[in-house]
Amino acid sequence: MAYLTDKLMLSVNGAAMLCANAGSTGAPVAMPSETTLQNYPNPFNPATRIEFTLPTAAHVRLEVFNILGQRVETLLDGDMPQGYHAVEWDAGRYAGGVYLYRITAGDVVTTRKMLLLKLRHCED
Repeated sequence: MAYLTDKLMLSVNGAAMLCANAGSTGAPVAMPSETTLQNYPNPFNPATRIEFTLPTAAHVRLEVFNILGQRVETLLDGDMPQGYHAVEWDAGRYAGGVYLYRITAGDVVTTRKMLLLKLRHCED
C-alpha cells in the first residue's frame, strides 16, 4: 500500500488529466499489478473519460483513431508515474461513430473501442 495524493496536470494538447492515486481522504490505495484501460461513459456525447492504470512508471502514449484507422488525436505522450490516471476527451468537433483508443505503455499495447453518439435535431 502507498499513501499518495491526487494531482491535476495538463497533457501536451491541453486536455485535463487527473492522476488519482488515492481517494480524497488520503487513504492507502493498492498499486495496480497490470496495465488496464477503459472509458466512461460509453457510448458518449460529446465527452468521455479514459482511465488507465500503470503497474510501473512508463512512457505512455494515448491515441484516438477513427474507424478507418486514421489517428484523429494524441491525448497523451509522455512519462507517467505508477498508478491510476484519467484523461477527458472532448469529441465535440468529430463526427459521430465508432472510435478506437490505444494506449502504449512501455511494451504493453492495448486498444479499445468507444461510440460517439451525435443527435440531430429535426425541425418541422
